[in-house]
Amino acid sequence: MGGGSALSVHLQPPDEMLSSQLREIAIPPSIEATFAWLGYGTMIERASASTFLSLLEKLQLSKEELEMADNYFTILSNHIPERWFDPGIPLGGGVAFTVGTAGEERNNHHIVGDFRSFVFGSHY
Repeated sequence: MGGGSALSVHLQPPDEMLSSQLREIAIPPSIEATFAWLGYGTMIERASASTFLSLLEKLQLSKEELEMADNYFTILSNHIPERWFDPGIPLGGGVAFTVGTAGEERNNHHIVGDFRSFVFGSHY
């Protein structure tokens, strides 16, 4: 995956929008990254999804990592996504998978820890 025009559009509530903006990393000339949840609503082209799935296959991730693969989409895209403000209208989808201490710890492992590994090349 790589730079270019908007590869994805992410809906984000205020706290996630701020978090995503504060996590932006740019290392010229070729690395751009941030984290943006897919779960609030994301629009991507089919080709981007196919490229991402192919990349996951090449990385030979563990079962746990594959189950959390949505955490890696924006990180591995090497692109700062377009983000749209979501006013937070509940759709009745239930409780988020990442709620609570266990969810926070899992996210930190899969977002921060693996982000460092992917960017700095020590992943596998």
